[in-house]
Amino acid sequence: MNQNLFFKLLKNFKIFFVFFLFTLSTLVELKSKNKWEYNMENLKQPVLKWKYSEDNFDKTINKKNLSKKTHKYSVIKGIGQGITVNNYPYPEISNYVPHGFVEDNFKSSTISIRTLNKTRGCHGDLSHCADAILNIDYFPIKKENYSLGFKHTTQSLSSRGIENDKGTKFGEAQSLGFKSAWKLNQNWSFAIGGENVIHFDKKTDLGRNYYLIFSTYRELNDSQTPSILFFNSGFGSDFYGYRGNGFLGRSSCLGSNTLTGNETNKCQWGPISSISLAFNDRISVNSEWFGYGYGIGLGIRPFKDSSVSISIYATDFIPGFPDYNQKSCIDNSCDTRLYSSLSISF
Repeated sequence: MNQNLFFKLLKNFKIFFVFFLFTLSTLVELKSKNKWEYNMENLKQPVLKWKYSEDNFDKTINKKNLSKKTHKYSVIKGIGQGITVNNYPYPEISNYVPHGFVEDNFKSSTISIRTLNKTRGCHGDLSHCADAILNIDYFPIKKENYSLGFKHTTQSLSSRGIENDKGTKFGEAQSLGFKSAWKLNQNWSFAIGGENVIHFDKKTDLGRNYYLIFSTYRELNDSQTPSILFFNSGFGSDFYGYRGNGFLGRSSCLGSNTLTGNETNKCQWGPISSISLAFNDRISVNSEWFGYGYGIGLGIRPFKDSSVSISIYATDFIPGFPDYNQKSCIDNSCDTRLYSSLSISF
């Protein structure tokens, strides 16, 4: 039985060996008929040599598109009373009326000096009637859609009148305020805040000025630094609700020494608003209503690569308007006054 199995295996092996030899001979024959070889000539390509040429270079560029922004919407942020548009600093869009835009992420502080050529009701020359205050805005919290900051105000920048016990010493009348702003959507922002909320002495007499303000804008072109209309509207207390403008009601101002409280901690509330046309990132025309008065003026950013902003406004130039302010002026008749501001953000 085992012997028969051996002969069968041997027979099968012979058959397999013969098939193997046949296959090998066939492959050798095919190789001899098809002689393939590697030819470097087939791989050689011509070398491309590039040469810079200015011929017709300007014709290949659409120069009109270079000045256009590359995104659909502008990004509006605040820096003090001014704003930034797509990270470009713009001049201020109002002076007394706050705006509701979230503070710029790249700026933490703004220092500004507001000057008056004379206070309302002062009779005398510039040396006796001029006034100024120093504001320092600091924003420790700045998010994409929210910011929180504080405003430190020094009202007395001279020692005028102390010889008659009618003035304040340099550095007196200091106070602290706050501002909290939210971006509601692409077009609208909102802020609540207060100026001169905490008095560090009894010399502050500019009111405890709380406010709620909405801000929006409309772009007028699509350049990198577009022309934009800005609108701020809301209501505020005390200075903002001064006399006849305080018709919205009364509330506690969380402290005495108010403008409209009649020696109480109550104060009046009234509407405030402003409108501004920024032609570009260098100049704006502004108009504002802030209760205590109104103003029309210019905002200018004189240096291209700096956030320095200068503004100048005229107020009380409409005879008899508003009528509730006339009794504060000499002979019940107000004359044109000027106020201005110089600010820098960093």
